Amino acid sequence: MTAEVGHQANRVYRDQDGNFHLNGGAFYNDAEEDISDEMEALNGVATALAALDTISAAELGFIDGVTAGAMTANKALVAGADGEISGIRRKVNLAAATQTLTAAQSGEKFVGAVDAVFTLPAAAAGTKGVWYEFECGALSSGVGLSLDPAAADHIRGNGLTSVDNKDLINSGATDRLGDMVRVYCDGVDGWVIEEIIGTWAKEA
Repeated sequence: MTAEVGHQANRVYRDQDGNFHLNGGAFYNDAEEDISDEMEALNGVATALAALDTISAAELGFIDGVTAGAMTANKALVAGADGEISGIRRKVNLAAATQTLTAAQSGEKFVGAVDAVFTLPAAAAGTKGVWYEFECGALSSGVGLSLDPAAADHIRGNGLTSVDNKDLINSGATDRLGDMVRVYCDGVDGWVIEEIIGTWAKEA
């Protein structure tokens, strides 16, 4: 440690800010071992911690500046030493009635009520990657559980033709409990079938 100008070497003094200084001396523990280097290291840690006060919300990302609806960590989510994650549950909506879905509901499962119709959000940059899963939760008394895309969107996959503004329907005459479909938005043209069970058809 270098002596501060204006103060005698090997002297401990207190400055006007209340901080203590040791000029030219060394620190020893109870075993008479010189621990000056360790003390210097601790000083570096203290300086680094003090610098945390200058980190912005943008730099902290999801830790700082959390807004309503943003994911926040909690003790229910467990990350093991092996990198595996447990404790995650998906939201399941039972007896889900006819409704218009939003991007904020992405990842949810909807177990449909009788002949429920789910209106999908329009394909756009803000809905790219949004996905839902639908399940037949009650046998149809008519048309069947339906997915309704926006007028300029289509639902494609599973051998179906890509036609805009046509519902995907779990055919009422042949539906079974547990029939399901999972779709995701491509952000441009509409929705893509990722997984499907049961008999589903395009609206005529």
